[in-house]
Amino acid sequence: MENMSKWNRTWVISLLMAVFISYPNLAWITCDISFIPDAEHAWYMLHFVGRFLYIWATMYVLLWVNFQKLEGKNLVQRLLPTAAVALVAY
Repeated sequence: MENMSKWNRTWVISLLMAVFISYPNLAWITCDISFIPDAEHAWYMLHFVGRFLYIWATMYVLLWVNFQKLEGKNLVQRLLPTAAVALVAY
């Protein structure tokens, strides 16, 4: 049961982090759409959703690696694997 709770918490944390990272773009979306031609609205929204999902997946993988795969509590032991995952993602 505790493992399932940890997974749910990981999903929620990664979703919240993705929302806060993409929030500045979300706050200006109405302004951006007003300057985009009507034919490109769907493409813009699709691009925004794609970026959001990419950020969400990246945050989830980083949290999953830190919660599930890394054993040590020391920052130095966690820094290199986390940096490697982040570099691959970006």
